[in-house]
Amino acid sequence: MKNDYPVTIFAGRAVEDHLRGLKSLPKNFGVKTPYTSERIFVGGSAPNAAIAHGILGRKVYHSETAFLYTPFGRVRSEVASDLSQHGVILRDCNPGDDFSLQQNFGFSFGKERSIHPDETEERNIYAEHKIGMPENQQRRLVYDIKKADVVMLECRCPLITTMVGRAARDSNVPVVLDAGTWKPYVPPLIALSDIIIASHEFEPENQSMTPGEIIEYFKSKGREHIAVTRGHESTLLNTPSGIIEIPVILCEAVDTLASGDIMHGAFCFHYARSGDIAWSIEQANQAASESVRYFGPREGLQRMTAEMIPAPNSRKTPDAQFAYNI
Repeated sequence: MKNDYPVTIFAGRAVEDHLRGLKSLPKNFGVKTPYTSERIFVGGSAPNAAIAHGILGRKVYHSETAFLYTPFGRVRSEVASDLSQHGVILRDCNPGDDFSLQQNFGFSFGKERSIHPDETEERNIYAEHKIGMPENQQRRLVYDIKKADVVMLECRCPLITTMVGRAARDSNVPVVLDAGTWKPYVPPLIALSDIIIASHEFEPENQSMTPGEIIEYFKSKGREHIAVTRGHESTLLNTPSGIIEIPVILCEAVDTLASGDIMHGAFCFHYARSGDIAWSIEQANQAASESVRYFGPREGLQRMTAEMIPAPNSRKTPDAQFAYNI
């Protein structure tokens, strides 16, 4: 670590999430249904990962450990405070005073959930793939990258993520890619990445592939360190010795919202401390398992104590005896 605590820069898109608990699920979206509660918080792959990193950093180091480069703009106070109170420093790449975040509405009833994102064209005058980084944040990036141990990119806001990725490359900072879903601008991000984490549902170039084929796809692009998550099944990690399986702790899932993002943020936290990919994935899987035990994306990590977060000097790389056959 460059500092006394791990620092990761996250770059990607933020949204405004509304999570409402219902007495019953409506038969269709047009039916009015009363809700018993509502929680409003920042969402999106990069913000959720940054918050996971920030929560762990606060518990272990009592410091702010995550930077987030994203277009943010004018938001509700609950959304803005969600970052700061969890140890995340915002670098707002807001393209204009009239910019606002996309709103997603999640409705839950017991273990059932229905999510309705606002994807209407008139929602915002800016398209995410056209938003670049303002000059003031470009200057900040020069200083922030000197503090960073790791950079994590997601596959939205490509003008911003590409700039952050190139700055990391120029400064020899490891770049982790959350592969997300396939988009035309993913290949340049792959080229900038040192470590790739993809879901088994990732479809390279819009082609359905098995987890082993996904790994082979990234290897064909010159990448070596590739992890493929498989929900409640083990995570596959490509290593110089072959593919190994890293276990996932099974538990009763109450809410899986953002569990993948939590895993990515926790991975960066542990990797920045240890430099050990396999061990960091194992710890990240543990954090994701804790997150799904409770309602909402924050509760599980907030309930973790510092004693539950192992130090790097206690690490034991997962046993590679469970070889995975493609």
